[in-house]
Amino acid sequence: MVLRHKYLNEHSELNEIPKLFNGEKMLVPNLQHLEAFTSEDGTTLSFELLESSDFTNPSWIRLFNVLLNRTFKKMDLFPMKGNQVGHQRSFYNPLSKVELLRHKLEIWPGYIASIDKFDGGLFLIFDNSNKIIRNQTVSDVIADILKHRSKDWRNEATKALVGKTVITRYNNNTYKIDEIDFSKCPEDTFEKADNTSISFLDFYKERYGLSIQDRKQPMLVHRTKRAAVEEEICIYLVPELCFMMGLTESLKSDFRVMKEIGDVTRLQPNQRQTNIEKFLLQLKGTPEALKIWSSWGLQLSTKNLCTTGRVLPPVSLFFGQNYKETATRGDWGKAATTHHVLKAEKINKWALIYPDKASATVREFHECLLQQCKNLGLVIGRAKTIEIKNDKTETYVNTIRDLPSGAQLVVVVMVGPQRADKYSAVKKLCCLESPVASQVILQKTLNNPKRLRSVVQKIALQINVRLYHIFCICTIISSTLLLFRSFTVQIRW
Repeated sequence: MVLRHKYLNEHSELNEIPKLFNGEKMLVPNLQHLEAFTSEDGTTLSFELLESSDFTNPSWIRLFNVLLNRTFKKMDLFPMKGNQVGHQRSFYNPLSKVELLRHKLEIWPGYIASIDKFDGGLFLIFDNSNKIIRNQTVSDVIADILKHRSKDWRNEATKALVGKTVITRYNNNTYKIDEIDFSKCPEDTFEKADNTSISFLDFYKERYGLSIQDRKQPMLVHRTKRAAVEEEICIYLVPELCFMMGLTESLKSDFRVMKEIGDVTRLQPNQRQTNIEKFLLQLKGTPEALKIWSSWGLQLSTKNLCTTGRVLPPVSLFFGQNYKETATRGDWGKAATTHHVLKAEKINKWALIYPDKASATVREFHECLLQQCKNLGLVIGRAKTIEIKNDKTETYVNTIRDLPSGAQLVVVVMVGPQRADKYSAVKKLCCLESPVASQVILQKTLNNPKRLRSVVQKIALQINVRLYHIFCICTIISSTLLLFRSFTVQIRW
């Protein structure tokens, strides 16, 4: 494939026309005859021209999306991997970032876009998107692990980082961490394309003007495959220059953080419309981007596609005691917590397991749960409370195994941050080994006295659903509801 690209670049006629070559097929905007060509090394190239008037076929759709990617790059919007579906690609603008300095976060605004065929021709499917970047390097994460787990820091660093996505701000590329190579450091050398060797220290200094402070830090490994090379390629990254993406579990559980992020990312329909209009204006104001479209005979309509939507009648929910609630705005939250459930399960034998450090919180939760279950029409007795000495996974598992037979429900309260391994162990045990309905609750969820009643109401409903699988019933509408969140713009060619 590399040689084919080289030969095509030597062809004088092809240098003057727009083209797209994938190694086998070459797409050009206008059908034309190309004479056989002999390269500098004596290799003869011949061309077979295939006319394709159907611009909605897959080859042309792929072409249009390649052109779209080039257009975004000319507009200084950086592509980002990770959430691609079909032809959809994500592009973001770091220059318009919103900084949440208190939480050490950056929110990059951007777009998700693709070109595809629909009824009526080609359309640009377009929507707003955001990407969250943490002002925390991989080196900072490793330093935190070293501070708390100095003995087994390599395994802990591997668990914490492998599989995560990072961004290198010197080129705004994103990479998935596949491995941490503790045998390499920035002082090591690698071979460049011209077969010369250079250290990572000198490379980043020469290429990006960056000075690496920690010369002995381990290197991150990202594995990829390139079209021109059959074998797998390893890209080595310096932790000090890689920034973490996404939110940690502690940030996700912080209501204030999520509210501030939502204030930036949650857009009303008119705001989405305004952003799309800004994009179209920016496109028109970028001659290099317009040239890409015009060279292939493409025109982008300035108007969005308008469709007529259907308004469905409101849905009614039926609760216990023959109560019916019809919500015009689709919100049944108040009704679900103030009326009896449609069918209640009697809970006579259940266990409440919790660490000793959470005893005060659990006592309040227990009493509140009994009261709220009564308000919802649930018949529940007092729990068999089991206090354990630590918060280890094996302690929870062994305690559940020792429960007497016939238990209808197990409620487990966990302390500390959310742990997927601990949660999974409890759920696997209660689903497979010792089948019993289970409810896992984090202590911090119960710590706020002002929100305890609301939280317990929802937990009570979840428990009843797990036991009886129903708390209300709704009317069924025999029609399809289509929710449109993307904007579409027609393309003429």
